[in-house]
Amino acid sequence: MIHGNRAPRPARSVEQASRIAGFFRKGDCLGKQFRYRSIVPYACKSPFPRPSLAPAALALTCALALSACAGTTERTTPASTLAPMPAAAREPTELYWWRSAGDPLLAELVETGLAQNRDLTCQALSLRRANERARTHARRIDTRIGRLFDTRGTDVDTAEEAARAFTYADRRADLAARIARSYIATRELQEMLDAHEETLATTRDNAEIAAFREEAGLVSGVDTGLAGTALAASNDDIGTLQIRYEESRHALAQLVGLSDVALEAKLGETGQVPDIGTLPPEETTPEDIARRADLLALERRLIAHLIESRVSDEDLAAALADLKDPAVPTETDTATPARAVVRQWREARDAALNELATSRDRMALSAERQTKLEDAMSRARDTVEDARLAYRTGTGTMATLYVAEDAMRKLSDARISARSARAQATIGSWDAQGLGWSEADLDPPAPPADGPEVLVCE
Repeated sequence: MIHGNRAPRPARSVEQASRIAGFFRKGDCLGKQFRYRSIVPYACKSPFPRPSLAPAALALTCALALSACAGTTERTTPASTLAPMPAAAREPTELYWWRSAGDPLLAELVETGLAQNRDLTCQALSLRRANERARTHARRIDTRIGRLFDTRGTDVDTAEEAARAFTYADRRADLAARIARSYIATRELQEMLDAHEETLATTRDNAEIAAFREEAGLVSGVDTGLAGTALAASNDDIGTLQIRYEESRHALAQLVGLSDVALEAKLGETGQVPDIGTLPPEETTPEDIARRADLLALERRLIAHLIESRVSDEDLAAALADLKDPAVPTETDTATPARAVVRQWREARDAALNELATSRDRMALSAERQTKLEDAMSRARDTVEDARLAYRTGTGTMATLYVAEDAMRKLSDARISARSARAQATIGSWDAQGLGWSEADLDPPAPPADGPEVLVCE
């Protein structure tokens, strides 16, 4: 924290102010990068910096702007081989993506989990108290974010409080994604279990037919042996899937805050993986991660650090020069606070871009896999029908029917798994983009006080 008795920073010369202003004008794309200006109201359109901007905060602002505009190479995903996504589709219509995913139960479980999570509730209470203290001094956190550039000691507290607000929003969005992923995994096992139970009746029928044909002397004991093997394998698969499904359902219930019985009633006896997969855009750009709350929180923490460090003119110039150089800074380049801050933010941004690009790679690959498996499954059904008819009429063998049905079961599982993988990748892409939170989360409402349990926060 910067105390009021510290010596004031010397005023910058006209030449220094002009040099910084020039770099700031080059960083005008920051206004585009952080599109939600009610949350992050940078005034990048102005041709001159505000006279009250502190050198430390201005250094980081210029650094982040320039690194976002020129420091990242666009990454192309396998989606470039698919139909391109319209530009309008890249802008989310609903920040809380689970509400527009097309699965009402998914949305309900996410909302329930967010409302009943103790850790989130305690963090919201802490954040709300901090915001109330700010309002006492007529400085709401959502309006003070644009005033982080003063040199007064309270600005460090302002930056840190903003960082805590974005951290809360990030954790809230992360919990939503974890609940959704757990829900998809549970639905995947439930759908596989349903499919195996449906085919069990056919397997039993095959075993009865094989026994009848052996008694009639039409086939040897090999047929009954194969039929018995298929029946035993099917029963074992069902038992294994039942255990895995119950474990996954229990894990989901824990995340959501429901009892196993309550969640079981909501999931129903049968269920399918929701088809929420979408085609990713052809490229991954810095604009795609503009809403990531973790990056916004990191930026505020770094601003507080630079204000406390009182970065010098030389450090500022070196940091700005590094951003103009496409080469990666060496270890010695991180010796000054400004350069270290720029490098730290760059690494976090690049990691976020890689996470998003990886998710979109998986979306494209799983979509292609799903299409291929749908075609293969259609052919497998025809093969199984032909093999079953041939065996019942005495023109085919049990071995052929056994192989055909076993292959179809495996393809069925793979098709369900592919749809699940595509949904998981889509959720990962939404999460990596920084969706799942809104401006309201920066100042959460007070939790209800009429619950059955007393909330105790450490």
